[in-house]
Amino acid sequence: PGGKVIINDERVDPLPVMSGKLKYPVDIDKRIANLIPDTTIVDATRMAEECGNSRAANVVLVGMLAAAINIPAEEVENAIREMVPAKALEVNLKAFREGQKYLSATLNRL
Repeated sequence: PGGKVIINDERVDPLPVMSGKLKYPVDIDKRIANLIPDTTIVDATRMAEECGNSRAANVVLVGMLAAAINIPAEEVENAIREMVPAKALEVNLKAFREGQKYLSATLNRL
Protein backbone atom coordinates (compact mmCIF):
# COMPACT_ATOMS: atom_id res chain seq x y z
CA PRO A 1 0.00 0.00 0.00
CA GLY A 2 1.19 3.46 -0.83
CA GLY A 3 4.49 4.29 -2.43
CA LYS A 4 5.68 6.10 -5.52
CA VAL A 5 6.79 4.56 -8.80
CA ILE A 6 8.79 6.49 -11.40
CA ILE A 7 9.29 4.68 -14.70
CA ASN A 8 11.48 5.54 -17.67
CA ASP A 9 9.41 4.62 -20.70
CA GLU A 10 12.44 3.37 -22.66
CA ARG A 11 12.14 -0.32 -23.40
CA VAL A 12 15.20 -2.35 -22.46
CA ASP A 13 14.97 -6.00 -23.43
CA PRO A 14 16.52 -8.41 -20.93
CA LEU A 15 18.57 -11.32 -22.23
CA PRO A 16 15.72 -13.88 -22.14
CA VAL A 17 13.66 -11.57 -24.36
CA MET A 18 16.57 -10.91 -26.72
CA SER A 19 17.20 -14.65 -27.03
CA GLY A 20 13.54 -15.33 -27.79
CA LYS A 21 12.92 -17.43 -24.67
CA LEU A 22 10.45 -14.91 -23.26
CA LYS A 23 8.28 -12.14 -24.65
CA TYR A 24 8.45 -8.59 -23.39
CA PRO A 25 5.36 -7.84 -21.28
CA VAL A 26 2.80 -5.80 -23.19
CA ASP A 27 2.09 -2.36 -21.66
CA ILE A 28 4.05 -3.19 -18.52
CA ASP A 29 4.28 0.48 -17.53
CA LYS A 30 0.51 0.92 -17.79
CA ARG A 31 -0.07 -2.30 -15.85
CA ILE A 32 2.13 -1.01 -13.04
CA ALA A 33 0.32 2.34 -13.10
CA ASN A 34 -3.00 0.51 -12.71
CA LEU A 35 -1.67 -1.27 -9.62
CA ILE A 36 0.02 1.76 -8.04
CA PRO A 37 -1.91 4.99 -8.51
CA ASP A 38 1.07 7.24 -7.70
CA THR A 39 3.04 6.27 -10.81
CA THR A 40 4.86 8.68 -13.10
CA ILE A 41 5.88 7.45 -16.56
CA VAL A 42 8.42 9.71 -18.22
CA ASP A 43 10.82 9.76 -21.15
CA ALA A 44 13.92 10.11 -18.98
CA THR A 45 16.16 9.05 -21.86
CA ARG A 46 15.01 11.98 -24.01
CA MET A 47 15.43 14.34 -21.07
CA ALA A 48 18.97 13.05 -20.51
CA GLU A 49 19.76 13.46 -24.22
CA GLU A 50 18.64 17.08 -23.96
CA CYS A 51 21.07 17.46 -21.04
CA GLY A 52 23.91 16.10 -23.17
CA ASN A 53 23.99 12.31 -22.77
CA SER A 54 21.24 9.69 -22.85
CA ARG A 55 23.23 7.60 -20.37
CA ALA A 56 22.29 10.11 -17.66
CA ALA A 57 18.66 8.91 -17.75
CA ASN A 58 19.13 7.22 -14.40
CA VAL A 59 20.21 10.55 -12.91
CA VAL A 60 17.07 12.21 -14.29
CA LEU A 61 15.13 9.54 -12.37
CA VAL A 62 17.17 10.22 -9.23
CA GLY A 63 16.20 13.88 -9.52
CA MET A 64 12.55 12.91 -9.74
CA LEU A 65 12.87 10.60 -6.75
CA ALA A 66 14.58 13.32 -4.70
CA ALA A 67 11.71 15.70 -5.48
CA ALA A 68 9.10 13.04 -4.71
CA ILE A 69 10.43 12.13 -1.28
CA ASN A 70 11.97 15.49 -0.34
CA ILE A 71 15.65 14.58 -0.33
CA PRO A 72 17.63 17.84 -0.18
CA ALA A 73 19.09 18.61 -3.61
CA GLU A 74 22.39 19.70 -2.10
CA GLU A 75 22.94 16.25 -0.56
CA VAL A 76 22.30 14.46 -3.84
CA GLU A 77 24.41 16.91 -5.83
CA ASN A 78 27.29 16.40 -3.38
CA ALA A 79 26.99 12.63 -3.86
CA ILE A 80 26.99 13.10 -7.64
CA ARG A 81 30.12 15.26 -7.38
CA GLU A 82 31.84 12.53 -5.34
CA MET A 83 30.88 9.63 -7.62
CA VAL A 84 30.80 10.96 -11.18
CA PRO A 85 33.99 11.50 -13.21
CA ALA A 86 34.79 15.15 -13.91
CA LYS A 87 34.15 14.81 -17.65
CA ALA A 88 30.54 13.73 -17.01
CA LEU A 89 29.81 15.89 -13.97
CA GLU A 90 28.00 18.81 -15.59
CA VAL A 91 25.74 16.57 -17.68
CA ASN A 92 24.82 14.55 -14.60
CA LEU A 93 24.13 17.62 -12.45
CA LYS A 94 21.98 19.05 -15.22
CA ALA A 95 20.13 15.73 -15.58
CA PHE A 96 19.49 15.61 -11.83
CA ARG A 97 18.14 19.17 -11.82
CA GLU A 98 15.93 18.52 -14.85
CA GLY A 99 14.42 15.45 -13.20
CA GLN A 100 13.82 17.38 -10.02
CA LYS A 101 12.28 20.30 -11.91
CA TYR A 102 10.04 18.00 -13.95
CA LEU A 103 8.57 16.16 -10.99
CA SER A 104 8.23 19.34 -8.91
CA ALA A 105 6.24 20.92 -11.75
CA THR A 106 4.11 17.77 -11.99
CA LEU A 107 3.42 17.81 -8.24
CA ASN A 108 2.52 21.51 -8.35
CA ARG A 109 -0.14 20.80 -10.99
CA LEU A 110 -1.95 18.34 -8.71
